[in-house]
Amino acid sequence: MDSVPGWKKALGRADVQIALATCAYLFLGYKTSAFVLLFVLPLYAALIARPVITLLGDARHAMRRAVWQEAQGQYYAFRDQRVLVVEDEFHCRWLRTADVRQIYPPLVNDVQLRRAYPQTTRYLGEKPAQLYVRDDTLVAHLRRVNDALSLRLGTWVERSVWYPASQVRKRLHIRLEDEAGS
Repeated sequence: MDSVPGWKKALGRADVQIALATCAYLFLGYKTSAFVLLFVLPLYAALIARPVITLLGDARHAMRRAVWQEAQGQYYAFRDQRVLVVEDEFHCRWLRTADVRQIYPPLVNDVQLRRAYPQTTRYLGEKPAQLYVRDDTLVAHLRRVNDALSLRLGTWVERSVWYPASQVRKRLHIRLEDEAGS
């Protein structure tokens, strides 16, 4: 049960605060002269300034949420290069190899990746389907290459993509049988 009464919650909302202040100001204008109304105007402006700012901030966040809702959690960026990441039902994240290849051109081609890692690569998407590689496999592969860019990219994938997903799997007690790192 909630300990805060409903009317207190309502008074905490910015739109209710603005409405109450406006009603009080209009009531004061109805009962008094225009001189008093003009004299109280700065007080009214100061009274509604914070709720208006809060309301505008909430509107901004709502617009951003509506715009980015479709792509939330799917695109990551490494040095201003977007990488499409898809999460499966086991909370494993799969990176599109075409995007990784834009960042790291020496990455082996899709056929060799599929042959080297048959369990942790898969074709996803509509025709033409594109190859995706699982995050832990990509980290292990980039560590084997041992070049400066591949190590930086591997560290980024490990920190930004693999580690958050591994924490979710750990919290949900999901264990992968074919982890590439083990």
